[in-house]
Amino acid sequence: MKTIGLTGGIASGKSTVASILQKLGAHIFDADIASRQAVARGSQGLQQVVDVFGRDYLTIDGELDRQKIAQLVFENKAALGQLESIVHTYVRSEAKKFLEQCRLQNLSAAVLDVPLLIECGWYKEVDLDVAGCS
Repeated sequence: MKTIGLTGGIASGKSTVASILQKLGAHIFDADIASRQAVARGSQGLQQVVDVFGRDYLTIDGELDRQKIAQLVFENKAALGQLESIVHTYVRSEAKKFLEQCRLQNLSAAVLDVPLLIECGWYKEVDLDVAGCS
């Protein structure tokens, strides 16, 4: 099975390319969706965020206060590293499960839509990487 890495910044065309590939029958793993699931209400990842940063980073409804955590991590590189460790661990795990499912289905190709494909080293795990361009 070929693994294709799809990467690029905001408004670079990743979603358009992913949509085209999906219409052609490709199975797509969306790292952005997985990263939101990583810290969804009631998740183990959200509990880890609370363990590291405290309950002050939850909304009244028990969800991650994205604005408050963003403010913290944009000002504090150590905090950013801690948050990324929590989220990236989950996302990598989900990507591995996705790829295994694709292999079990005997698919010829699978696409990893990962905005930080290069920065996080995922490019080493794909057969081909495609960057969107703005």
